[in-house]
This record gives sequence, structure tokens and C-alpha cells, in this order.
Amino acid sequence: MIQDPRCKALLDSLDDAEQRGVHTVAVSSVRMVVQEIWEAPPPIDPKHEGAHVSAHLAHLLEGAKFDLTTRLEVMKQVFPFAQESIKCAVLMNAGAAAAQLAFVGSLVGKNEKATAALLASATLYYMLGVAAGALCWGFSYLSQWLYAYRSDDRWGNWVRGIAIGAFVSSIALFVGGGWSAYLVLARIAAS
Repeated sequence: MIQDPRCKALLDSLDDAEQRGVHTVAVSSVRMVVQEIWEAPPPIDPKHEGAHVSAHLAHLLEGAKFDLTTRLEVMKQVFPFAQESIKCAVLMNAGAAAAQLAFVGSLVGKNEKATAALLASATLYYMLGVAAGALCWGFSYLSQWLYAYRSDDRWGNWVRGIAIGAFVSSIALFVGGGWSAYLVLARIAAS
């Protein structure tokens, strides 16, 4: 049993008071000392201090292993979703650009060059959306390379931010191209 010096001090104070003829003590004073002892961490026996530290470090190591394993499993799930999202953004824009080019080509064949010119802006949106998606792929690769081969994550985070911006731009360009095409087609239908 490890002797707590505060318990010894409390017992000595009680013995001293009893020798002086005091047989009653203020409960609040005793309670305060006992409460302090109760809430304090147990003293470490110097003979076993190394074992205590080793056990604490082993506990921290297990916690870190669990955290890293959890992060690894989460990342294994995130990467496929990210890859599919990038593919989706590129394919949406590429498909819309191809369809738009085919439609514009048929208009040019019918001598409706003015209408075809109006739809050119929508095609440009889609083509820029494909480029933004391709940039997203490239910056995603670069950010992962930076995370793997650099000890400082700042560059990886910065490049990942660019990749996310390129992805959002790709989606926004798709929406812009669709809106542009809608306005032209609505004008054609109204005339």
C-alpha cells in the first residue's frame, strides 16, 4: 500500500488535537481535506513509476493506432466516391458538349447560322467544364502525392483546395451551359 502524505498529515493533526484535549472537530474542515485526497490522483510508488509510465504510453499508442486505422478505413471509402464524383462532372460536361456540338452542326447544315452562333456560348461552358474536371483530376493526384511525400500538409491542403474549386467550377459551368442553352432554345421557341 502506498502511503499518501496528506492522509498522514490528517492523522497527525487529529492525534495532536486529541493530545491537547480536543475531542470534537469541525466536520467541514475534515471534509475539505478528505475531499481533496479523494479527488486527487493516487500517488505513484517510485518503485513502479516506470511501469506506470509504460502502461500510460501503451494506452496512448493503442489510441493512436485505433485513430489511424479508423482514418485509413474512412479514406478507403472516400477515395472511390471522390473519383466517381470527378468522373461524373467530366462526363456531364463532355456529354453535353458533344450533344450541343451535334445540335449546332445540324443547325449550320440547315443554314441557321445565327441560332448556331447563339448556342456556341453554351458549348463553351461545357468545354470549360470538361477542362475544369480534368484540372480537378490533376490537382487531386498532386495533392495526394504531396500528402504522401511531404511531411508538411500545408501544400497538400492548398492543392486539394484548388482541386475542390475546380470540381465546383466544373459543376457550375455545366449549370451555366444548360442555362445558356435553355435561354437560346426558349428564344427560338418563342419566335
